Amino acid sequence: MAVAFSWRQGYKRLERTQTFVVALLLVSILVAAIACQPSILGLVKGLFVPTIPNYKDWIHENYPDIASSSAWIEIVSYIGIIGGGLPAYIGYFSFLREKRWGIFQNEPIYRHSRSDGYTEIDTSDSNLSNGRTWLRAVKIDVAGSFIAVFVFSAAFMVLGSVILHEGHQIPDGLDLLSHQESFLTNLHPSLLILYRIGIFTAIGGTLFATFDVWTKSVYEGLVPFKKEGQAIDSNRLKRIIIITTSIVGIAVIWIGRYWAPLENPISLVRIPAMLGGTLGCGAWCLGVAWADRRNLPDQLKMKVPLFWGLLLSGAILLAFGAIGMYMRFFG
Repeated sequence: MAVAFSWRQGYKRLERTQTFVVALLLVSILVAAIACQPSILGLVKGLFVPTIPNYKDWIHENYPDIASSSAWIEIVSYIGIIGGGLPAYIGYFSFLREKRWGIFQNEPIYRHSRSDGYTEIDTSDSNLSNGRTWLRAVKIDVAGSFIAVFVFSAAFMVLGSVILHEGHQIPDGLDLLSHQESFLTNLHPSLLILYRIGIFTAIGGTLFATFDVWTKSVYEGLVPFKKEGQAIDSNRLKRIIIITTSIVGIAVIWIGRYWAPLENPISLVRIPAMLGGTLGCGAWCLGVAWADRRNLPDQLKMKVPLFWGLLLSGAILLAFGAIGMYMRFFG
């Protein structure tokens, strides 16, 4: 279904679909998280005091495969999955290009770069004011996205702690969604259908968007190598990506039914999550900091606190990713 809908969809339809899906699931999970009445003190402590948890005895007894893996690997994988992968951040630039926000209104400025940076940017008061106005749009867009990610993550962790942890249940293997049904059925049994519809639309919406995001990411990777006057057929590129990724994905699913190394979806996403979500995003942070200082006039460069915060974030993500990869292969 995702392939069929993605084959000819455009950005506007994708944007509307994802907005609806996110809103539906967000409301459902928030209601469930509030209704389970978590410990407010424990919630605040867990939010501001980071800890590396130890596996409980029941995990060793009931889930030995999980207990055999370092908690660091789990944490780093969660960071990579929750925050999104590097392709999403690269693809975001293509969506900005498609919407023609800010500097993307003027093709020569961002397309023709020199060894010492981009074509000089107009630093007149009117252009600086225009740039800051466009920056507000991006800030609202990004802030809204990450607030939604934070609320989703916090709500699921609260529900996991109150319901799944107390019931000694962990989503594992191919049974990744059934335990969480209790998040809503604890409120009322009839909400089971809402959960299943919400999960179906969330997964479907994610797949629906993934093909577009990957297409944008690959497109951005090809742009620097494009010759003057040469065009990249984005529709053809998208169809190639849909076909290849669908074939590989379906093949992995079926091979996993008969070959143990590919049978657990959680194990499959750990390494990509650590590579793309922690190491990749850490490198992205440092790359953005470098691009800011290299390409922008002083009037448009990041302020010092934001710049050093970006460097610190990049260093932490790189360190966490390196630790996770080390523990995965040598720990």
